Amino acid sequence: MDKLKSLGLTQELADKLKLNPDKIKEYLLNPVLMDKENLTKDELEVVHNAFDRLEKESLLPEVLKKYNEFGGWKPIGGGTFAIGKKNEWGYFTGWRVTGYTSEGKPIIEQGGLLGSDALDRIFLHEQALDYRFKYMLMLAKGRTIANRTDKAQDGSEFNIKTANSTENQNALNRLPVKDKDDILVHSPNIEGFNGIEKRFEAFSSKYGSTLNLDFVTGYISDFEYKTKGSYRVVVKAIKKDKTDPSKEVEETVYDHTINHVDGVVENEERYSQGVDILGFNNKIKSLLKAEHTKKINDIADAKYKEKYPWERKKIKRN
Repeated sequence: MDKLKSLGLTQELADKLKLNPDKIKEYLLNPVLMDKENLTKDELEVVHNAFDRLEKESLLPEVLKKYNEFGGWKPIGGGTFAIGKKNEWGYFTGWRVTGYTSEGKPIIEQGGLLGSDALDRIFLHEQALDYRFKYMLMLAKGRTIANRTDKAQDGSEFNIKTANSTENQNALNRLPVKDKDDILVHSPNIEGFNGIEKRFEAFSSKYGSTLNLDFVTGYISDFEYKTKGSYRVVVKAIKKDKTDPSKEVEETVYDHTINHVDGVVENEERYSQGVDILGFNNKIKSLLKAEHTKKINDIADAKYKEKYPWERKKIKRN
């Protein structure tokens, strides 16, 4: 209870969250868990304030901090991942303090929110994260001009000249959709950011076990303009080797990739067959936006007529 009090958490709220004081740091960084508990706005603010107190204990003193383990999740292949924190303006920038000059000024490594053609142009409108929370997992680090000297996983070198040039248009347009996307809209991942993994124990080898993996997709930067990053979820069954029980063998039971996290609909099967999913999503978004705009205008018109029944409003349509 003393630990809960020091963080400003009541026993009632801790009981509602089924909060283990010894694992509070991991819990407060898990938006899925908090979302499931259906917290009120006031309760969510209490949880955020608790994390702010933890931050003063040097849990997260920087805007972006790298980790080698968190809440039982570890980076694949001995790599790393990061936890990002919203800045004072409420945005996830992806910038990280790597050291300080002799004058005490911070040395900042620029990360997300940068276009491939600029070092300091920031696209705030390209962010797509759950802004109810102050902290987010950063599992990938795409290559841009800002980190062009970092080694890419595919071994490619950074080239300031884009493949999407006038002289290449005819050749590009003849390629299948997925092959064209691989050239134009995918930025190679930087070495070390290999994703995260966690081992779960099965409850019954006879009846099987169910694994529910909830996560929120998001991105803080945009490479070109067509895709916002990809996610791959793999579930493997680990069993004892029948010939040598001292060894373990892995069997992949689920392997799914989400190529367009900003899409309204997801159909990876059709995308792999060459269907331009982006075109469908853009059309659906256009229809939804038109419907949304009409509803807003209808509500605005009704309210205006109710308040000023004697006037005829000149409405500017979008």
